[in-house]
Amino acid sequence: MKRLSLRWRTLLLTLLVVAGISLLGLALVIQERIDSTRQQYQNEAKTFILALRPMLGNAVVIGDLATVQQTFDDIVRAEALQRIALLDPKTRKPIVDARDSPTDLTRQPPAWFLAL
Repeated sequence: MKRLSLRWRTLLLTLLVVAGISLLGLALVIQERIDSTRQQYQNEAKTFILALRPMLGNAVVIGDLATVQQTFDDIVRAEALQRIALLDPKTRKPIVDARDSPTDLTRQPPAWFLAL
């Protein structure tokens, strides 16, 4: 078996280092993009919550869940959101739930949503 010359070994090592750094940079860019998109969705969800709170506050207090359901259905139908739910504060189970397409009802909302 013939050994590679110093020139080829140096070239191979350089290529490996450049490829490694490029992959690391790509991974960092992808992670930053994911974090940025997640933050954007969180901000949009907070905006919806802040906009809906005064409109639906009285309906929830008096127990007019039909109005809440209709409002949620309109929001989902307008394709602003794929799903919106009013959760029981103690059990975190949906009281009112509107969704674009029927999916698994046992799926829980993300932790950041529950912290709002």
